[in-house]
Amino acid sequence: MGKVIATVHLLTDEGKVAEGHTLSLEAYQLKNRRWQAVARSKTDAEGKATLTTNNSAVSDTMAPALRLTEAGSPAPRVLAHGGLMQYDTRQQTLFLDFGKIERLEETAHRLQHVDSRFARTNESVAGAPVAPQISTLAVNRLVMANPTLTANLTRVDVASERARPTAEVPGVKLDPAVTATLLNTKELDTLKAREVQLNAQLLDKSREFTLTAEQLSTAKSRISTLETNLSQTATEKEALAAKVKQLESTTRKPAAIETVLVGLGSKVSSSNTRMKAEALPYRLGNVKIDLRGSMSDDGSSIVMGEAGGGFSTELISESADTGETRTSVPDVIGLTESAARRVLRSVGLRMASAHQQLAEGAGVPGQALSQHPAPSSEAEYGSSVMVVFGERKQEAAPK
Repeated sequence: MGKVIATVHLLTDEGKVAEGHTLSLEAYQLKNRRWQAVARSKTDAEGKATLTTNNSAVSDTMAPALRLTEAGSPAPRVLAHGGLMQYDTRQQTLFLDFGKIERLEETAHRLQHVDSRFARTNESVAGAPVAPQISTLAVNRLVMANPTLTANLTRVDVASERARPTAEVPGVKLDPAVTATLLNTKELDTLKAREVQLNAQLLDKSREFTLTAEQLSTAKSRISTLETNLSQTATEKEALAAKVKQLESTTRKPAAIETVLVGLGSKVSSSNTRMKAEALPYRLGNVKIDLRGSMSDDGSSIVMGEAGGGFSTELISESADTGETRTSVPDVIGLTESAARRVLRSVGLRMASAHQQLAEGAGVPGQALSQHPAPSSEAEYGSSVMVVFGERKQEAAPK
């Protein structure tokens, strides 16, 4: 057998269309001794569904038994066992029609058994075939077989009923009160089913309300925390603003330029004295001070940090000992102009540059060719070293 195509028309216990229900077609597997789903589908807007298996889904290891189920707890709910079957040998396809199935709700029951080996089988029967409309004679026979249905009710005299002209099939007629009772029972079942549905909806709404209340409580807690953090941030902001204002008022006070320079010079001299006392092999020199701010009209004071005119000066610290005013001239030949300037500045010397045109194929443009004073000689701190750099010879413009 290649595949199975099963069809079903699913209705509710009220006879309405059961739309959107996921159904499974299961076959009994002999090897594992259990039911195995071989196809799944969902009912459409008319309550109909078609379940088609793959070519390899049904094998010889499965029993010739098929059932229609839906998800349930603890076991799947069985809607139908077997149905109308027709096998197409040419297509090797088994067509299975379950017909109209009424989906049971509260009236679902366990499958009965007579053999003790099936006592542990927990299979819930949740569907019943929709029977054709029962005739009046069948209803009357049902009532006659169950006297409790007609307890405390009166019957219509058969003779008078026969005397009345009618086109119906002769037989025992049901008392109108019995018919009313049956109709009331049907309405009562419908109302009970509606009550169960409303109770389920009420339970869902109650769960949604509880969840919403928890979310609202969490949101209120977060809002309270955010408000506390915002209050702390505002307090910190005010404190920082006060500090900034205090700093601005302090930095905008005019200071005497002479006092600033003397103070900086005193600090540099103190640092040199301390380094000398600790026998450190270096000293401060070529200290540049860039004072930026607004100067007073007489040029004696300056307000730091404000936009306006700038002031710049250079302090060179020199020791009273003449032996310490000289330094060894480093070798800068072969260096570029920026590199040579940094090397000379690091030992307290300045650089004066000159340029010399190079002959064709000689030297590298931009590198130092010679220097004066010569490398390893001594020069005073702050003095200049003349460095000559090579440049490419410029060609004459064509006439």
